Amino acid sequence: MKRVAVGCLLPLVVLVISVAAMLGLISMKTPPQKAEEAKPPLLVSVVEAHQEGVNYQIQSQGTVRPKTQTSLVAEVGGRIVSVSDKFRSGSMVQKGELLAQIDPADYQTALRSAEAELAQAVATFEQEKAQGEVAAREWRSVSPDKVTDIALRKPQLASAKAQVESQKARLEEAKRNLLRTEIRAPYDGLVRDRAVDLGQYVGLGTQLGVIDDTAVAEVRLPVSDEELGWLGLNNNDQQGVQITLNHKVNGKPQQWQAELVQSSGVLDDQSRMSFIIAEVRDPYLRQQAKGQWLKFGTFVEAMLRSGEKRPLIVLPKEAVRGDEVVLVDENNHIRRLKVKVERSDADFAYIAEGLSDGDRVSLTSLTNVVDGTLVAIAPDQPKTETGSQLAASEK
Repeated sequence: MKRVAVGCLLPLVVLVISVAAMLGLISMKTPPQKAEEAKPPLLVSVVEAHQEGVNYQIQSQGTVRPKTQTSLVAEVGGRIVSVSDKFRSGSMVQKGELLAQIDPADYQTALRSAEAELAQAVATFEQEKAQGEVAAREWRSVSPDKVTDIALRKPQLASAKAQVESQKARLEEAKRNLLRTEIRAPYDGLVRDRAVDLGQYVGLGTQLGVIDDTAVAEVRLPVSDEELGWLGLNNNDQQGVQITLNHKVNGKPQQWQAELVQSSGVLDDQSRMSFIIAEVRDPYLRQQAKGQWLKFGTFVEAMLRSGEKRPLIVLPKEAVRGDEVVLVDENNHIRRLKVKVERSDADFAYIAEGLSDGDRVSLTSLTNVVDGTLVAIAPDQPKTETGSQLAASEK
């Protein structure tokens, strides 16, 4: 029995010993070391900051209108007996050109009557003057010490002289009324409207038409109070501001140079905007042969450029987040920096303070990356161009 028991336990003992040895060997084995994965640095695009003299440019728009517009009205009454072919809407007229004629017959008669009455008054005056001289000689011969003004007919002479002056005034009035029967252009202009026709009776004050002066056109350009400051116009300093008007004529872009003549000192009640008034000389080219007409009523786009150059750093809009930029130092580590953004538009931000020449600014968004992170610089860096709303000075 003992032999049988020993024979049965022996394989079990061998198995236990083998398992224990295997477990011991496994516990003594050194685990392999895991190699840490090296993360590559973030790839960023940068732009180098450079300060330059910049002229602010402001965009605006407005409608071209005549600086001077005159309503022609009848200064005397009568029937219209003639109308010029040029007295119609859209026609060019010259200063002094006859546009319409009111029947002058009654006024010619009044002129002749005034001339006759003046002649009669002059004759009466001469008669009284002669009678006064005769009376003076007679009284001096009789009683030279007791001669009175009445005896010398001085009151009658003064009355006759006053009558002469009165008739002269009536004659001048008759001449003016006769001239007023001729409706003439007050200046070189463009007829906007005609309100009378041949044969129509007009009374004193009846509107006959409207004429626009073609010497000067003006445009009222709305700008914000902030934009006035950018142009340097808050203190009514208008020196150096350049204005260019743009419009397409027959599908082709055209430009006209305008002159700033006034900046408004008040804000519009509705839009809360100020207005700049720009003028264009000779818009219809009546004094020169070449160019393109700038017609009244044209809606134009305007570009206003400041005369003062400001030292600014111009960056692409994506390089600035609010008032913060991300710098990349010489060791390619990033650092956030606060800057003063004087102005921004759809494409660029204009930095007044906070950056220096040569600073490298990241164009890549690094919102969740902490300061000090190592980055790699992407090749082929873009260059800033200031052709959007501001114009950089020529180097």
